[in-house]
Amino acid sequence: MLILAIGSRGDVQPAAVLAGALKRAGVGARVVGLKEYADVASELGADFVPVDASIADAIGSTRGHLGRLAAGSRPGQAVLLHSWSAAIAGAVSDAVLAALKPGESLLSGVLTRDVASALAGDRKVGTLVFSGLLPTRHAESHFLHNYFTRLDSYNRWGSALGWTMSSSVGLSFGREMRRRLGLPRLGVRRAAVEADRHPIVVAASPTLVPPASDWPANVHQTGFLAAPVPDFQPDDHLAHWLGSGAVYVGFGSMTGGADLDSLTMLSAAARIADRKVVTIAPPGVDPGAVSERVLAVGSVPHAWLFPRCAAVVHHGGSGTTHDGLRAGVPSMAVPHGVDQPYHGWRLQRLGVGPAPLPVRKLSAERLGALLRDFPEDEGFRDRAAQVGERIRSEDGVALTVDHLIGLGFS
Repeated sequence: MLILAIGSRGDVQPAAVLAGALKRAGVGARVVGLKEYADVASELGADFVPVDASIADAIGSTRGHLGRLAAGSRPGQAVLLHSWSAAIAGAVSDAVLAALKPGESLLSGVLTRDVASALAGDRKVGTLVFSGLLPTRHAESHFLHNYFTRLDSYNRWGSALGWTMSSSVGLSFGREMRRRLGLPRLGVRRAAVEADRHPIVVAASPTLVPPASDWPANVHQTGFLAAPVPDFQPDDHLAHWLGSGAVYVGFGSMTGGADLDSLTMLSAAARIADRKVVTIAPPGVDPGAVSERVLAVGSVPHAWLFPRCAAVVHHGGSGTTHDGLRAGVPSMAVPHGVDQPYHGWRLQRLGVGPAPLPVRKLSAERLGALLRDFPEDEGFRDRAAQVGERIRSEDGVALTVDHLIGLGFS
């Protein structure tokens, strides 16, 4: 099986977890992803097919005044992703065509759904999603929940349109593949319809993304593809920091992580809260204490780090949100866009943390007040412990492997 995971680490890591599990179950599986994530796949026991492209190109498109304006709205984010997809479509086609074996199954993320459709023929193909993207009348199950009304028909129509548009963001990948195969290019709606003929796997916990009773019949929810907790050994500095009730604050790979300006803001927020903070060291900054209360670290697995923190503040990506819930500590999101606001809203609905703080409203004062108060909230702590126990009891990896094998993916 070939698993197409074009995007950030949040796309590659769960695909690699799945590929490693399939391999152990006797199903040969490889992950196609951006070359910078080869080590991520290797650490999880997955074979990897590198694409000669970088996530830095996508992040770079958000720099400058116009880029920041575009990145601040969902339509603008879609335009930026579409532009990035068009720029690397040739490299993706090169990698897929060189790696794909006759009759081999294809499982694709949302961006490359039309690539899988174009290559379907007599092979098994399907879509792997990590959040509530599918058409439904139920707001709790959809990332555009804030647009829902009391009219079920409107909600169903609007969420179906959202699904079609989500599928269209990476249409450049499919069009390039179809050009190479001598196939006619498909319009936005037709490409989505073709991809929807095949199985769709929702690899998200039902605790975070409640299953909708009106999802299409070919949709099956399995659960979060959790990476195993590694045997990580912290240095003395990190161990001391965590022992003092530190909070993790981080913003994900698609945002480029922290930068020097945000480290300054984070230091001010930590001073206001009088609390130690752990964050990821940005490019050009060596790991270590960047202020009296902020420690920048290198690569530390979330599955190991989060349970040792007093609370977690993150960007709201699917994988990080799941890891925060599994940790059993209070968590909240500072969402940048796409499905991140939905995950932040769901954290609030689950009672494990306060309302999300949109990144455009982020300031040292607001973040400092949150860091001071919400980690100590007894209601958040008790509820986070309960939800953590529940979500850790789920085995999304085994359920996904069994489901795919049952469908004939091999």
